[in-house]
Amino acid sequence: MKKIIYFVTLLFIVGMTGCKSDPPVTVSSTDAWAPKVGDYFKYNVYDLDSFGIRVLKSKTTREWKVTKIGQEFQGLKNVSIIDETLTDTTNTPKSSLVYLSTPLDGKVYQYAALNPLVTRFAPIAPFADSIPKSWLLLNDFKSVAGFNWLGQATSKFNVTFPAPAGLTSIELTDSAFSKGKIGVTVPLSTYATSIHVDHKVKIMVKPSILPTAIPLDDLTFSSDGDITNGFYKFKFDSKMIIVPGIGEFFIPGYEMELVDLKKGS
Repeated sequence: MKKIIYFVTLLFIVGMTGCKSDPPVTVSSTDAWAPKVGDYFKYNVYDLDSFGIRVLKSKTTREWKVTKIGQEFQGLKNVSIIDETLTDTTNTPKSSLVYLSTPLDGKVYQYAALNPLVTRFAPIAPFADSIPKSWLLLNDFKSVAGFNWLGQATSKFNVTFPAPAGLTSIELTDSAFSKGKIGVTVPLSTYATSIHVDHKVKIMVKPSILPTAIPLDDLTFSSDGDITNGFYKFKFDSKMIIVPGIGEFFIPGYEMELVDLKKGS
């Protein structure tokens, strides 16, 4: 059990800084997505099996309500604070906060965007608070043409607690690949102006039984949204990861789609 806790916990630590390989083509407007107090978003969330198919009985709901805007938090400005209510399969609500930064350049950052994923897995949930939190660049709503920002974040660190096969270090590099304005269909409607961005997390690990670090399969997550309404869809792909000398691990994915939207005043 310790090896699962160790590996998956480290898997989701991603920073936010980096550089782009090509400058994006942007719209001429200087407007950015500007959440308003009272904005309300409701999403249906489904687990994905190993084939990427929804597990219908896993359906939960996630509701966002914007309570504060224009805040400064953890080094970024233009931060909106969102009350999040997650209702699980037993209809038990759980509350938390979501922090989104929406600067005037059209980019959208989320604080600790990947940490909540850990709480989806019962054996690992108690360790969620120990994962370092940082801002993650999720999308660029102004970039209507596709572009890449390669190696936008790199995090390398040593093992800080025991792993059965003696992992000594792990390195994660997050790169993003925007497909530009391709549109998206969710239960609420079809949004032709939606921007789609894929993130790939490259993983290098160094087991003590091997002389050098080795690459593992990439993990992929994505977001769809635009300046008008914010986010329509999030997706994290399921993946079976094989770590030489340790074993294989199934990491279940999820799909989160907008089903209700109300604008604040």
